[in-house]
Amino acid sequence: MLRSLSLALLLAASAGAASAQTSERFAVGVTAGTTGFGVEGQFRAAPRFNLRVSGDVFSYDTDFATDDVDYEAEIDFNQVGGFVDVHPFDNSFFVSGGVYTGDRSVEVNATSNMSAEIGNVVFTPQQIGTLTGTVDFGGTAPFLGVGYNNTFRTNGRIGFKAVVGAAFGEDPSVDLRRTGGEPLPAFIQTQFDRELRNEEAELQQDAEDLKTLPVVQVGLTYRF
Repeated sequence: MLRSLSLALLLAASAGAASAQTSERFAVGVTAGTTGFGVEGQFRAAPRFNLRVSGDVFSYDTDFATDDVDYEAEIDFNQVGGFVDVHPFDNSFFVSGGVYTGDRSVEVNATSNMSAEIGNVVFTPQQIGTLTGTVDFGGTAPFLGVGYNNTFRTNGRIGFKAVVGAAFGEDPSVDLRRTGGEPLPAFIQTQFDRELRNEEAELQQDAEDLKTLPVVQVGLTYRF
């Protein structure tokens, strides 16, 4: 999908000759996409170079399961970004590189009304209590992408921007804890703690597929 969108942006942007640029050098905009909703500022540093800063908020609730444990997850990404956009053909097509930074974590919890397997051992609901934890994807994520941006290449002050690419997060870390539940005898507590670490490892392995975030974003800009 990203490859098709990238090709479409390239063909659309390079179909025409190099476009004339405006005299204004600043713009602000609003965006929406896989990074959530955001605002951004742009500065035309040179004829073929734009600098962008952004702030995005993404929140989403979902459910997932590992073995016999059903989790509820709350995804909250609150990020700021800084990017350099290069217009190699001196038109609206650009290649972008930069970095996202901020809170990139997922809160998870699971409460079962029936026995569940944690790691490789079956425990009762009374023994389990509630499992709560955090999946942290690190504070920074380098970004690479391509896009179309006519902000400084249109007659009107309103421009359009679209970008596709990917943000490459760090290896996720998982912290899983037991809250509530009945007190456990020492030998069961030791076994439970060992199996909880196994469940953490399984969660971390599943989260590896999410550390690279596809970025598909569109926005409107106002030049001044």
